[in-house]
Amino acid sequence: MREEHGTGRFFRCLLPRAFHVELVHCDQEQNIHIYRATPRGAG
Repeated sequence: MREEHGTGRFFRCLLPRAFHVELVHCDQEQNIHIYRATPRGAG
């Protein structure tokens, strides 16, 4: 993840305030992280 852009902090700290966040795919060689986010209270 592009830590220099604050991406990790966004997914670890900011997004979970309003969404349930799940890492669904990670490829460290390609630096690809795919997340699923659903609103809190949905469902």
